[in-house]
Amino acid sequence: MNETQDLIDPGQVSLFDAIDRLGRLALARNIEYPQLVVVGNQSSGKSSVLEAIARFHFPVSEELCTRFPTKLILRRSEQLHERVFIEPGPSRTAQERSMLTEFGGAVTDSVPLHEWMRRASVALGVMYSVDDDAGSGAASASSRQLADDTLVIEKHGPDLPIVNLVDLPGVFEVAEEGVQDEASRDMVSRMVQGYVRSQGNLILLVTTARSTLYNLSVVRMMQSISQEDPGLVGRIVGVITNPDHASSIRETLRLLRGHSSSEVLRCKWHVVRNQNGTERLTETLAQRDRTEEEFFLSNKKWRDVPSHQKGISALKNALRDAFREHTRAALPCLILEVQARIDSISHRLTDLDASRSTDVGRRRLLVGIAAKFQDFTCKACSGVYENEPCKKLHAVGTTCRECEPFFPAFEGKDASDQDKKLRANIRALNKAFATAMLADGKTKEVQVAGKSTRSSSSSDDNISARPKPEPVGLSEFESWVASWVPNWSAKEPTGEASESAYHRLFEYQSQKRRLISSKHLDAVWDVTGRFVDLALAAACPDPDLRSTLDQRLIKPALRDLEMRSHRSVNDLLYCHAQGGTGFYDAKLNAKKAPREKRAFGNIPAGRGNQQQEDGVLNKLPGIIAKAVFQNLASQGSPLGPALLDPVQDLVFRTVQGTIQTALQVPDGSGGTAGSGTYHSNTAQEATARRVIKHVEENYETSLVSFVGYVNALVVESGILRELPTAIFTPVIVMLQDDDVITSIAGEREGDAKRRERDQRDLEELCLVMETLENYAMRRI
Repeated sequence: MNETQDLIDPGQVSLFDAIDRLGRLALARNIEYPQLVVVGNQSSGKSSVLEAIARFHFPVSEELCTRFPTKLILRRSEQLHERVFIEPGPSRTAQERSMLTEFGGAVTDSVPLHEWMRRASVALGVMYSVDDDAGSGAASASSRQLADDTLVIEKHGPDLPIVNLVDLPGVFEVAEEGVQDEASRDMVSRMVQGYVRSQGNLILLVTTARSTLYNLSVVRMMQSISQEDPGLVGRIVGVITNPDHASSIRETLRLLRGHSSSEVLRCKWHVVRNQNGTERLTETLAQRDRTEEEFFLSNKKWRDVPSHQKGISALKNALRDAFREHTRAALPCLILEVQARIDSISHRLTDLDASRSTDVGRRRLLVGIAAKFQDFTCKACSGVYENEPCKKLHAVGTTCRECEPFFPAFEGKDASDQDKKLRANIRALNKAFATAMLADGKTKEVQVAGKSTRSSSSSDDNISARPKPEPVGLSEFESWVASWVPNWSAKEPTGEASESAYHRLFEYQSQKRRLISSKHLDAVWDVTGRFVDLALAAACPDPDLRSTLDQRLIKPALRDLEMRSHRSVNDLLYCHAQGGTGFYDAKLNAKKAPREKRAFGNIPAGRGNQQQEDGVLNKLPGIIAKAVFQNLASQGSPLGPALLDPVQDLVFRTVQGTIQTALQVPDGSGGTAGSGTYHSNTAQEATARRVIKHVEENYETSLVSFVGYVNALVVESGILRELPTAIFTPVIVMLQDDDVITSIAGEREGDAKRRERDQRDLEELCLVMETLENYAMRRI
């Protein structure tokens, strides 16, 4: 056993056994671990070199062995043991991977290695042209010419070296129809480049002295890759075969001495002699070594080559040294990659918590999620956007999932960052709602001298898209109201408007409140819904659990709260729609203005922009009307209180019309008094004027209170104050019955199997990590 040369230092056996286990874990498939990769052109003698290294014969037919990568895992042991299996390549589908992983078994006398190679070719669907007894060797037209799957041969025996190596299909340039087409050539090229670029691989570059080295496509490939990876030359061990058939011994000797203009060719080079076809069939591997030794001793052209650069024994010593140094350099990165996989699978196991198999565990899980969700919601609703510090123990500068802040930094620019600031968003909506109601809430807007009595200052697209109030002149508005007042007559005295007329006009002027407030509430619930989704995602990383939780608990609770907010707005709309007496009574408690101002000051009359003398003339009818009224009252007029206002208004209009007609005073609407474009003296229009006056006096009060109640009572109190306690809290979780908790957080089908598989993988990874760390402590 001690006479067998190893490519792996005996002290590294446990390390490479751990690496082998790592390579078989699906979780660690992309980890780059040290292995020897054999590359070369077709017919370069790779198979002979491999046999000399591996110390056993295996099928070397070009039609058989070079159609897919072959990985050799050789270990020394007292017992003979050999098995084969397939590692599916990246081009395979999930279904194909599942089928290929079932391939494999032990190598026995009844099923020798060459038979397993044939079966592997069939399973991989590659061309197979070696005839067999069954006559099934011929490939079908649909067969692949090459596959990127790897056939693994694991062999244990007393006379084997310790080695891990991968033999790749040979690189070729000329495509041949039906044998190796351009697609196959490209696949080989991509495959070889992928292995060479992997920093974990040590490259055994096999070339032949039969050809000029610089003309070999595999050498040009190495030169190209070295432009991107200058360190590649340190991972290459070069081998020159067929020295007994060298086309230029001088060129070969220059290469062995390191005299090359190419950086990549200044690697460590060795020369070995291959067995020819006859020798391979008649000689043992020990005889092969003696024949090689005699060749270098008897041929004076090769006698000056240093002994450590010629022969298979020198090559194996060089490979062992290269393996040791390369593994030592790659170990730190390998440890970091394995630790990352351990962390990943640990997090997944946390998500697949076994406690979900019990009611107590399920409730505990949901209570923890609810507590986080409620904390986020409380802070967002109150406008305190503060993140809790991570309570897990880890070093400064390292982070975990708990370290991820929910609320963004000051300069957060993502849309989701703003969505998390719920109170800020709703305050902006409340202000936009107030602006929209003030600018566009009225149905008809009385115009004075061509200008609206109020103007919209909002530039919001949604607000500007709404229908604007209909502009109407004062006299036109009075005539329009006067035409409708008789339709609402009831038990009121003649010349008066009924209570319904007042209510209906107020309702008409306020009818757009429903549309605007509905859109406001929809916008509030839209930003609330986006926040809830973000808060739930942060509190519950498991997407399946989050979806079930959302559908069973959160969405119904949100819908209930939303419907209650709509009911509150509907109540407010009904309360304000007809100008209730409560608003009249509240206004009467305010400080009273002079009677003439209370009677007429709130009705735009188009006189505010006239000269001072016009103002005096305009005040005169009121003064006269007041004097007449006081005179009637002092003489004990029989007019009752219900008729005092109509009489005073009638006197005012009569005097006003007389003065304006006599003096041709402008009426403020583009015409002059007496032209029929301003106020008439009919009792019907006087009644309409009083209806308009009372509606206008109370509209603003109702508008301010309506907007305030919607924002304060419905949005602030009914939504923001209720949201932290009404949607998803630990208390709500504890109040649910067992069936609901099970339907939400019960262990899903397949979770138990996934958890068991992940647990096994985690244990395997931890064993590998322990071996890596122990080796690092001894060697680094």
